Amino acid sequence: MKVRSMNRVFCFVMLVAMTACLGCYDAKLPDALKVKMPEGAAMEAPIDSGPLLFADSTWAVYEVEDETKADGAQEGAPPQVLVRIEFGPRGEIIRAFDNRSFGVEHIGNEMIADGGQHPTPIPATSYVAESYGGGTKARFGFTAMGKYFIGPVEAAVASAYAFGSVDETGDRFVGTMGYTIDVNPTMEAVLADIVGSKTDERPVFAIRE
Repeated sequence: MKVRSMNRVFCFVMLVAMTACLGCYDAKLPDALKVKMPEGAAMEAPIDSGPLLFADSTWAVYEVEDETKADGAQEGAPPQVLVRIEFGPRGEIIRAFDNRSFGVEHIGNEMIADGGQHPTPIPATSYVAESYGGGTKARFGFTAMGKYFIGPVEAAVASAYAFGSVDETGDRFVGTMGYTIDVNPTMEAVLADIVGSKTDERPVFAIRE
């Protein structure tokens, strides 16, 4: 989107915020979140949590159709990584980076899930994100939930998630990855050419790096 157009949007948003009191900046995210699990199940996960089986590790996530390339069974160009995810000591998401698929135009190629405010590639916008997740010995689910701001105004709430199972080696998982974007209804007309409410989901696999 052109900077001039974004500047017009920002000016409009600031005007609305000042005249209609469209909420002060509120970066607080839920203390707990229902996280998707395999086979249609779900679990309640506290903030700043994740699957313990991913503790202190980094994973490269691929689309299923790239599986033969990732295994080295196909010559030519290397597989296209959807995103890499770094997990902390409790299995919580530290950051998602090398992002080439999920909301790149809005968040950029790195998303940090530390509850702090971070800028995006679009002028005058920022986000905050936190990690939620858990699992059993081999099954897992995790979500990075965030708020997207234009200036001080909450424009959208987004969640990127994955769920699946880890194989017996502990170095590979298969599952599903997706995201949802819910735009603030009062902002839909203003943000029509920037971002809209949507959902996307795809089968993936990942390799521990």
